[in-house]
Amino acid sequence: METQIRTYKMIAATGFAPNFDGGILTLATCKSGIRGHAKIKEWIAGFSSKKLNGDEVGQERLVYLAQVTDIFTFEDFWDKFPQKRPNNNPLGDNIFATEMQAVRDKYEYRRLEMQKYVAVKQCRKYEHDDFLLGELKSDKVLIFNKYRYFGKSPLIIPNSYRIKIPTSQATYGYISKGENVDKFVEFVFKHKNCFDEFYNKTNNNDCKKNHASKNTGILKICLLFLLFFFSENYVLSQNQTSEITPSIAKNLSIFCRSYRYSDFCRQCLESKGIAAYNVDRTLYTLDKHINYAEDIVYSLWCLQKEWFFSAVKDNFTIEQIDIMENYAKKRYETPTERRKREEEARRIEQSKLEYERVVTPLIQREDAERRQREEAEVAHQEQQEAARRQRQQEAINNRVSSTLGIDGTSAAQAGSPFGSTDKSTQSSGGLGSFNLSGRSIGSGGLPRPDYSSAEEGRIVINITVNPNGDVISAVIGRGTNIDNASMRRSALDAAKRAKFNRVQGANDQSGTITYIFRLM
Repeated sequence: METQIRTYKMIAATGFAPNFDGGILTLATCKSGIRGHAKIKEWIAGFSSKKLNGDEVGQERLVYLAQVTDIFTFEDFWDKFPQKRPNNNPLGDNIFATEMQAVRDKYEYRRLEMQKYVAVKQCRKYEHDDFLLGELKSDKVLIFNKYRYFGKSPLIIPNSYRIKIPTSQATYGYISKGENVDKFVEFVFKHKNCFDEFYNKTNNNDCKKNHASKNTGILKICLLFLLFFFSENYVLSQNQTSEITPSIAKNLSIFCRSYRYSDFCRQCLESKGIAAYNVDRTLYTLDKHINYAEDIVYSLWCLQKEWFFSAVKDNFTIEQIDIMENYAKKRYETPTERRKREEEARRIEQSKLEYERVVTPLIQREDAERRQREEAEVAHQEQQEAARRQRQQEAINNRVSSTLGIDGTSAAQAGSPFGSTDKSTQSSGGLGSFNLSGRSIGSGGLPRPDYSSAEEGRIVINITVNPNGDVISAVIGRGTNIDNASMRRSALDAAKRAKFNRVQGANDQSGTITYIFRLM
């Protein structure tokens, strides 16, 4: 099979597309036209451009060359390469899945209109529909096991090995075939990968040579100027404890990924001398670059000021926002303003000390007097309560005389004009009543139970009376609220001694006797 290569120009080389994180080189985002048309064993070559690093047409350098060894859909890519998901890798390009996969793996996501796939929340430009829909024009992911990646140190290609390159952006790339392609691939694979340049730890002399080849005198002067201009803030941020904590910086990294402020944060870092290809990686690790986090906080505050709180309230706590505002205001103020603020702070501190010296003892004395008055009032109330209880106990002791109710003589037996059969009788020491239809109590009245306990209440007794007027059955009935066993036995004995009038030709009759016990 004749070797075929597809070339295109890159406008960014951040390590995200193609993506070398997670242990394998993949192209899962950007260049949807190339992803949708590439074939297995086809070579893909990405070249620099004027927008990427200033290379003019005809002077383009090679950013990467890779051979397609496999092609997956987003659905298969999600399951087979979990190490490239955003949760596991800040720069992972495994950002699309089916809704079922996202729910299963507990990822937050957002649906896209008329699309099979959802975007997981941690992906870059999560709120930017145009970006996400553009990525979904093709659901193919290219897998490269054989590649050379030069990143920020693009490889210079001699004219004898150069192949055709598009003069501008090409949706599907420019395809070349033939002997020149074989020579080009052979030449490229004589060099080593340079992706470790992103981690600033490469020892590859080829990469250093590639990177140095484009340095000019003007560029060196600019870099020296930037280094001098920002060195003071950088040294201060490294040698002093910053008010911007790592937790604030980590939240700031998430904030800077939002679509609304991503460009602002990137421009802020680029203005600090960070190369365009390393901006994203710095933004994702601001907790390790506190000096850059300080610069972004200050720049954002200067831009927003009155609206600063509204801009950041969704990503930071109230305490964190206060810290950021105080930091920005201190950095913003002039030496004169700083001197006035420090003098005002000293004056306030002196006022506090004077207040504590003069006013605090007065307050403490007033508090002590108030506590004494409260304690005296409580003691007086306790004494009154004790005296009241003592008087009540004495009254109870005086009234308990082993009597039932109010002393009196037999009451007249009177029925209700409406036919009520309730009858009551007063006897010495108590008040008793009975309910027995058509019957009257004998001349002796209701027998009186013994009352030797200091309790008040009511005992209801269900009775059965024979035609002769004798009580042949007596049991405690409903309505009784005295539990004292002695008083209950006394009431039952008294009820059994009751004698009612005789009724000829009648059957046994049921009724009640009620005794009311009161302390006098």
